[in-house]
Amino acid sequence: MNTLVALTDFTPAADNAALYAAHLARDLQAELVLLHVYQLPISMNDMPILAVSAEELKNNSDHGLQRTREELLRQVPSLAIRTESRLGDVNDEINQYCKEAPVMALVMGTHHYTGLEKILFGNTAISVIRHSHYPVITVPESYEGRGVHRVVFATDLEPLEASVIEKIHSIVQQLHADLHVVHVMTDEGELPPDHFLEPFRDLAPHFRTVHNDDVTEGLQEYIHRTGCDLLIALPHKHNLLDAFLFRLHTREFVEHVDRPLLFIHE
Repeated sequence: MNTLVALTDFTPAADNAALYAAHLARDLQAELVLLHVYQLPISMNDMPILAVSAEELKNNSDHGLQRTREELLRQVPSLAIRTESRLGDVNDEINQYCKEAPVMALVMGTHHYTGLEKILFGNTAISVIRHSHYPVITVPESYEGRGVHRVVFATDLEPLEASVIEKIHSIVQQLHADLHVVHVMTDEGELPPDHFLEPFRDLAPHFRTVHNDDVTEGLQEYIHRTGCDLLIALPHKHNLLDAFLFRLHTREFVEHVDRPLLFIHE
């Protein structure tokens, strides 16, 4: 049985993403796992000491997961939901858990830090997307939609790896969704899409070229105009420069697109 993993820290953003994941798991006939990764807080006095015991943190984590599970079952009855709490680094524990189960995607909530908050806390979603070996779906805290009916695949029309094509096929087919392939251009050139669209012919995709100097803005306008409810993006990070641009571009998408985003690594 395929598995969706909802990452939770018990915040409102995480609760909203977990509910989204529950509806998505039902539509995909998948199992849902609620995963919470916690760390030991250290109090720095003359000597570093544990502020809370590992046992207490484990109990708090398990209780929080159980409450979340019960609330999801109240809203999405009969869904198969398991819980998992782990101690350690968030990215390491996520990837380790995903090695142990047939994970389709990770689902996590996002909310926007501003000013000093961004400096102090950074953005966990960006870190997970960058380091995860599996597809990641981010859900804005304010998003209330449930279910996926129209999918936008944002592309630069560069050749795709077979694994990426397979994953896009799988999600679109299992959701019985319409696929929109969208290329945002900052100039007036027109690239022929035939060679690029060939692997998706059986999905009857809608291809659109959007002219806009800002890629994120162009995608956002298209999504609102067509009522699409999931955006697929392919982050790139092959070298140090790409890794830097990856953070900038991914943060731009996460912070400014008000729909769930599915990031698939090449």
